Amino acid sequence: MILVCGALPDTVLAYTCARLEQMDLDYLFLDELKYPIGYEISWMYDNGRLKGYIKSPSRRIELSDITGAYVRHITPNGAAIIPNATEEEARMIRNEYFHALDYMITILPCVVVNKSASQLSNGSKPYQSLLISQSGWRTPKTLVTNIPNEVKSFFNECEGKIIYKSISGVRSIVQRFKKDDFDKINLVRNCVTQFQEYIEGYDIRVHTVGNNLFATKMISEATDYRYASQEGLSITMEPTKLPAKIEKMCFKLTRNLGLTMAGIDLRRTLDNQYYCFEVNPSPGYSYYELGANQPISESLARLLSGEELPKKVK
Repeated sequence: MILVCGALPDTVLAYTCARLEQMDLDYLFLDELKYPIGYEISWMYDNGRLKGYIKSPSRRIELSDITGAYVRHITPNGAAIIPNATEEEARMIRNEYFHALDYMITILPCVVVNKSASQLSNGSKPYQSLLISQSGWRTPKTLVTNIPNEVKSFFNECEGKIIYKSISGVRSIVQRFKKDDFDKINLVRNCVTQFQEYIEGYDIRVHTVGNNLFATKMISEATDYRYASQEGLSITMEPTKLPAKIEKMCFKLTRNLGLTMAGIDLRRTLDNQYYCFEVNPSPGYSYYELGANQPISESLARLLSGEELPKKVK
């Protein structure tokens, strides 16, 4: 039995559910847009063992039957309307129920993709970059600042080849910093921004799923390939093979961050050096599966069902 938590408007979660159904794997979908209305969760420890159940509007499952949990939480304030409660009361109720749900998932004695605590590093890109470098990866020169003159010095230090992006876990479009941008450089005083040395080469997105690894090469002239179409540019994806050493480093980084599944952003330079930019603890893997015909969802489903496939490299 697999537990899936999230909301179906999330296309990645919906894609995962579709794969579970296609593989005829039994799962309970906990709809966080409706939770806690119609749900009942209870657990206790008995002689060191977790016992309890989850009851949804349609069925009840025992916690001991859960082989894996796939979680893509939404914000509690985007969840169900609480009858007969003021806005403040409803917010407090949802927060309490979501906290209880998250704690229950954290203590499940099975595979969880991924526990909330292991995703915290993604909230600060500079902090995560430090953890990445401590795992043995090359990382680009980085400046985090809201001081215009520091940006000018960094621009010169990197010979005019730098990019900028947000420092938080909120998605931002990575952009090249050009000389024309100095006309608005004073705006950086309003928002601490991350600037990085631009690394020549091509992007590789790696997905680690348990003991399996899937590497996808991106071919695009866009600075941020995810938004290539907005620049009127194209993108091509294809499976690629990584050196054994780089594979091991990807698995090590995933483990060091406490993750079971990760989306790792690499760039391979023209002289075959690998840089790691960041790690997504809740990756939108379906984009890469569909773009490069990578069997990531099958590997994820097997992992959650307790039948992990033998190690593969794609």
